[in-house]
Amino acid sequence: MKMTPAHYAVLKAKLEPLADKIRAHRLDLEAQHRDPHPLRYPVKNVSTRLIWDAYFATGIARDYTYQEFHYTDAHIETAMRAAFRDLKIDA
Repeated sequence: MKMTPAHYAVLKAKLEPLADKIRAHRLDLEAQHRDPHPLRYPVKNVSTRLIWDAYFATGIARDYTYQEFHYTDAHIETAMRAAFRDLKIDA
């Protein structure tokens, strides 16, 4: 994982209080994936959508400048999947 241990610790700490909401959101996304409503954006990949919805819900991007938190999407996804595993959240 390319994310620094300090950044990962902050990310994980921000995800922890959201764990129950993330689990509930996964159920909503799975329902949308099975039966997409024509007026909403269809959910093509539940896991990826859940990861990015949770990432933006943490607000971590507001805590760091772009230069301080300069990771590619793949780096962020890898860190998010690791944090989900640590917090026992299915991704």
